[in-house]
Amino acid sequence: MDIWTIADLTSNFVDSVLLVLILGSFFTRRIGRAVTSIIVFSSCFGSMTLLYFINAGMSYTLGVYLFLSIVLGFVLYRGSMVTRVFIPILFGALMIVSDLLVMVLLQGVFPDVDTEVLMQRNIYRVYGMFLSKLLFFIMIRIAARFAVRKSIKLPLQYTIMLLLVPITSIIVLDTILKLEISRHTILDTPVWIAISAGCLLCINILVYFLFESLCKDFDKISTYRMMEQQVDLLENHLKEMEASKQETQRIWHDIKNHVTSIRGLVKLKKYNELVRYTDAMFEQLGHAMDSVQTGHPVVDALLASKVALAKQSDIRMDIDAILPPSVPVEAFDISVVLSNALDNAIEACSKVTTADRHIEVIMHVKKECLFITVENPYTGQLKPDGDLYDTTKEESKGHGIGLSNIKRTLGKYNGHLKITTEAHIFKLSAIMFFDKAYNPIAEAV
Repeated sequence: MDIWTIADLTSNFVDSVLLVLILGSFFTRRIGRAVTSIIVFSSCFGSMTLLYFINAGMSYTLGVYLFLSIVLGFVLYRGSMVTRVFIPILFGALMIVSDLLVMVLLQGVFPDVDTEVLMQRNIYRVYGMFLSKLLFFIMIRIAARFAVRKSIKLPLQYTIMLLLVPITSIIVLDTILKLEISRHTILDTPVWIAISAGCLLCINILVYFLFESLCKDFDKISTYRMMEQQVDLLENHLKEMEASKQETQRIWHDIKNHVTSIRGLVKLKKYNELVRYTDAMFEQLGHAMDSVQTGHPVVDALLASKVALAKQSDIRMDIDAILPPSVPVEAFDISVVLSNALDNAIEACSKVTTADRHIEVIMHVKKECLFITVENPYTGQLKPDGDLYDTTKEESKGHGIGLSNIKRTLGKYNGHLKITTEAHIFKLSAIMFFDKAYNPIAEAV
């Protein structure tokens, strides 16, 4: 193995490290950092090395690099589908821009050296590889400072328009690079090549910032929708509490009459009538006495309202929840997770047969974590949407944001959302860490 082969393999090594940097800067890892980095690096370096030894063309090598970037992004990282496609393609275009700009720079520094010579195994090629990787690294670091890691779902039309720019840039730049290397370029001087590459670089940078701006705007829209949902939830809570208060006042108003009637039946020794009277009285009081007691007043009010809502559709709700009132999770955030999960569960249960309508709710605190599990049956087919599920409602406008709101709220606590759909049982499991900087799941991997 000669020194030039070592130089080319070193270039592949650096490309693999840069891919690890790109994916790590813009996406959230599913597993531990070390394991993810090793998988990404070994996959990229192995593929690039294989293509090098079989003398694959530049276009094939770039295509494999982009394909690996997208596949590894989907397998090992979290994020929206459009982001995991857009970012690799965008940086593929920036990679070619850096190669082209460096080639023009070398032609300016060494005017007597032919373009074809620059691509041969010599010191000029080593200079070019070093400068190209350095320029590409700088682009990555600058872009990473403005990255939005949240999983944002953009409309399809925006996604297509954004993807067309870097894809077109890759095709145009690859063609220019090949023409320049083969000396059949229609451009008379390297200056025009530099201007063309610079213009495409500026366009792709603008597209990137447009993409980030759109992500932030849609994030705000989703937040506003969530806040509107919470306002509606609080209004419903107030109505339920007011109704409960009026019911309690009515019962206490009648309690004197009940006591008087009971004393009269006891004095007359009409015990059978006394039993019937007390049974009727307890049945009347049953609704008021059927309150939820978890230890957390906000959760109690929320669950009570959802129990009442479920009863209207003949849905049985089994609750196993014990929460300290001082649990270090904001009541607002607990309400977001629990209310969205229960709204989805009640809607799904209302579509199954009456005998199968039941919802199981489990909430408990263990080892500095809050666990929430909601389980319910469902009918029909669910529509996957990335790692979540889209709405199945006919009127989808304003709906379908429940799970994304849950995921967004869990993100504030470095939490996790797990969904299983086995045997037509939908099970949502959420975990929220009290220490927002601590993630024992990631540490254990």
